[in-house]
Amino acid sequence: MNVIEIFHSIQGESTLTGIPTTFVRFARCNLRCVWCDTPYSFGGGTPMTQEEILGEIKTAGLQHICLTGGEPLLQQDLPEFCSRLLAEGYVVSIETGGHMDISVLPEGVKRICDIKTPGAFGNAITGDSTELFVNTEFHEENIKHLTSFDEVKFVVMSLEELPWVKSVLETYSLADRVGAVHISPVHGTIELEALARFLVEEKLPARLHLQMHKFVFGEDAIGV
Repeated sequence: MNVIEIFHSIQGESTLTGIPTTFVRFARCNLRCVWCDTPYSFGGGTPMTQEEILGEIKTAGLQHICLTGGEPLLQQDLPEFCSRLLAEGYVVSIETGGHMDISVLPEGVKRICDIKTPGAFGNAITGDSTELFVNTEFHEENIKHLTSFDEVKFVVMSLEELPWVKSVLETYSLADRVGAVHISPVHGTIELEALARFLVEEKLPARLHLQMHKFVFGEDAIGV
């Protein structure tokens, strides 16, 4: 498995925000979101065996493990590695771009899936939500696999994207399907008060989601 870094910090995203966590950041991603804050993960990384990764995880002694990237599902052995972590008693979550098959992951892994907005790839916001899923490479089949144990995240970089997000939420009844829906603004790009007011006024079944680690450690910090 190809690893960019293994580090220990607080979880800055999802409903697990604030929990001490060991992060395994895997190499490579087959998307190029314009707002990506971890482009250094696009490289080949360092080859590590599952035993080597597990050894570093055990050294920290933290119960929560987050598998991230890059795109972690590009690692062929990831489902097997998840099963090993679960068997060891760890609480396992995975952060994925949502465009690769999440059904390969074993039961017990919390899947935190992005739904990419058109703006993630510099596209104009036109057409209906189904049409835009094709344009943004979102693997629509994954919606069928999501459960109340999973979470969905929309990363937005402008207020103009919010009606699209609302349309997708309603079209796929996402709030009834998953445990939490997060609306996460790209750090420093949106007036937070306006975003909060939109959620309230439109009665969105979602939560405003800020990246806690960027407020704690700084927006440019790496390995935190």
